[in-house]
Amino acid sequence: SLTELSGGQRSLVALSLVLSLLRFKPAPIYILDEVDAALDLSHTQNIGAMIRTHFKQSQFLVVSLKEGMFNNANVLFRTKFVDGVSTVSRTVPAMATARENEVKGKQQVAANRKALTAMN
Repeated sequence: SLTELSGGQRSLVALSLVLSLLRFKPAPIYILDEVDAALDLSHTQNIGAMIRTHFKQSQFLVVSLKEGMFNNANVLFRTKFVDGVSTVSRTVPAMATARENEVKGKQQVAANRKALTAMN
């Protein structure tokens, strides 16, 4: 019964259902607001990694306060409210930059192999 589950467990069940439906009937963009609020760090990281891995053709706007979700983001928009002024800053996490460099490196290796094959 769902009533016997903790808040985090209920969140995982709901997210699993929603994400499985999204795999069946994909859309170009999704907006998720603090879906990881009741989850611990490891589950938050796993959900972020699942979104990054399984939904490459879709764009997710995720509102989160957890580092585990940030680590899986391509771009972060951070908001601050200081002295009555709201600011928004855009950053690219180091993990996203490392993933991008890895992909570029693999593409370069493939291009080099293709060029060498064409020479022979």
